Amino acid sequence: MKKEGLKINYSFVFLLVSMVLLLLLFPSIKNNFLAQKSDNLKQFQNLKDIVHLPSLSNNSIYSYDPNFKLTYSSDGGDHYYAFDTLRPEQIYFHNLYHYGLSQRSLPVENNLPKLPAVLIKGKQADQSIFIEESVQLFAIEKSHAVPVLNIIGSEQGLFSEGNGIMVMGIDSWFESGFYKPFWEKNANYTRRGQSSKRKVTFQWIKAGEVVYENACDFQISGNATRGFPQKSFKLKVNRAIGENIFKYKFFGKKGLKKYESLVIRSGGNDNTKTLFADALMHELAKNTHLLVQKSKACVVYINGNYWGIYNLRERIDPFFIAAYENSKPELISILEGAYGEVKSGKKKKQAEFSKLVESHHSYDKINDKIDIASFVDYILMETYYGNGDWLHNNAIWYQVGEGQWKWLLNDLDYGLTYTGTNNVNKNYFDAVLNSNTINAKLFKQLIEEKTFVALLNARGLELMETNFSDENIEKVFYKKMNGIYAEIPVHIKRWRGILNLDKWTENANNNLTFLLKRKEIFLSQLNLLNDSVL
Repeated sequence: MKKEGLKINYSFVFLLVSMVLLLLLFPSIKNNFLAQKSDNLKQFQNLKDIVHLPSLSNNSIYSYDPNFKLTYSSDGGDHYYAFDTLRPEQIYFHNLYHYGLSQRSLPVENNLPKLPAVLIKGKQADQSIFIEESVQLFAIEKSHAVPVLNIIGSEQGLFSEGNGIMVMGIDSWFESGFYKPFWEKNANYTRRGQSSKRKVTFQWIKAGEVVYENACDFQISGNATRGFPQKSFKLKVNRAIGENIFKYKFFGKKGLKKYESLVIRSGGNDNTKTLFADALMHELAKNTHLLVQKSKACVVYINGNYWGIYNLRERIDPFFIAAYENSKPELISILEGAYGEVKSGKKKKQAEFSKLVESHHSYDKINDKIDIASFVDYILMETYYGNGDWLHNNAIWYQVGEGQWKWLLNDLDYGLTYTGTNNVNKNYFDAVLNSNTINAKLFKQLIEEKTFVALLNARGLELMETNFSDENIEKVFYKKMNGIYAEIPVHIKRWRGILNLDKWTENANNNLTFLLKRKEIFLSQLNLLNDSVL
């Protein structure tokens, strides 16, 4: 047994020595082996050996002439981009790991749309060109079926390790909160307030033409979704660098002509499902007693790189509400969350609303202070959609001056089949009755009145025959689905959050099935509620 063991060891040593000699004597074998190993993502030691680098006529170019163009071309090869000014060989590589903007810097997927011509203020450093501050779109290599939102900002402010709000940041900051959920970690993208603002220029492009352009502030938007690779963000006017208003009808004839801010949503929690569930639910809530945010599907480019499918949305702020209410922004009060925290307006408004609910006033008194029709539609919509991230979160309502309180829908991503197809059977009236949030308390107080219960039932039946009729559901659903269908393959290639086009179609059809099946189940649940309170 011992002799056999020694024989095996000698054989292993002989094999190891032979391999080393082969690699030393025949370097081509080593090169071929390494080339095969890195076939999927090649790591370059010398970029000049792979492509002909573009050259600049000067070390730096400063040009604000709108007619100035700088172009470059490269025949063949793979193109790699460092988002945080790292050299390509410093970039972390992994075949299937595509969380680069939240975790580490990754190369962009090859062959995705790029901007072939840009106006830049830049510098050449070693063998890489780092674009800074001022970049302007002239042409897009790929045509799109939806409008394009082109964002232009400082690479340092957006993607640098120390200061870029689109990335995780320095590893030690992130790792210090190892046991925290990703949305609570000390990352660049969780910054809020003034330090999180970045100055950008954005362009709205339709049919290949820039139809609107402005300079403004740029911030990450959302809560937990800030940690997603494809982040949502908001644009807000900055009078110091751009026009004092976004003056363009982004949402067509029925939208506003002017905005102070806009939201660009990446689908929220639906980012890895369908990308249009929230917009679909908002669209189905049109022509009700609710103020509904309008949306427009688009694709986004950031500093010349394709950023995928987004939804341009009206942003809930005093300017937006005042415009639809024919009022002034300074007269708007907005409450939100589980207990009516003040989002905008006078601080006393939270206490006033809480007192209204907690004091158990007569139905007539409450009817005088709140828009009952708005509250009824709000409860019916949220419970019909099966929104599991509501009451304790994403609740929002407003008041104009000292008028009646009214409600809005906001962030419905947890609705429909986000938590699973069985969500269609869940009774969300039970969730309201078991909640101690301020809106739940108001509902429980109101259902003690037969007048309110009768109104709730009648309105529920009416919505099933109008907004939630099979015909309307299918019309709105296919409009939203078909609107982005052609963009889905490119989006998946960019982010890989969705397996493939078939999976995306399956996810979308699950939501359609939910909406069509939910009606009968929902009316049954509404009847159960009646039996329990009357």
